[in-house]
Amino acid sequence: MERISDPNLRAYIVWLPVLPSGAHEAAAQRETKRIRDNRAVQFFDAEARVGKVYSSILHLPSGLPAWDVYLVFGAEVRWESNPPVPAYWMHQLGRAGPPELRLDGEQLERVVRSLLPKTAGAIPSPGSLRPGALSPKGVGVKTAGSGSGHAFQARRTQRFVA
Repeated sequence: MERISDPNLRAYIVWLPVLPSGAHEAAAQRETKRIRDNRAVQFFDAEARVGKVYSSILHLPSGLPAWDVYLVFGAEVRWESNPPVPAYWMHQLGRAGPPELRLDGEQLERVVRSLLPKTAGAIPSPGSLRPGALSPKGVGVKTAGSGSGHAFQARRTQRFVA
């Protein structure tokens, strides 16, 4: 987000309990301090629902949640009854994910920039969104396990208050 100053960019960061370290919510709250941008909204998904849903959407190996993935959506995308399919995605899953989609920050930046609206004013501020009312506009998104961070608003998640 530091490299894209466009006010239309939104990031919805969902922290998932994936690693066996325990104290997941506390770890996620600690990591939220790494992302200091008012265009980002962070959530903790204690049941890892987002990771499970996107695992099948992204065709990840059975049982592997979608975490440490960056999902990119266009301005027109809304989370309705079914989670939206990303326009593009990248990962940090090692050999578990497609090698051609391993995280490349420059490529991800190009894709996000290409999907940002060309006119300002049509995007609600992150603070005005309700949980369950996803409205990403050219959003670069990452689901994150406890220990890394960037991402996406999930239904039935608890929002952190910084």
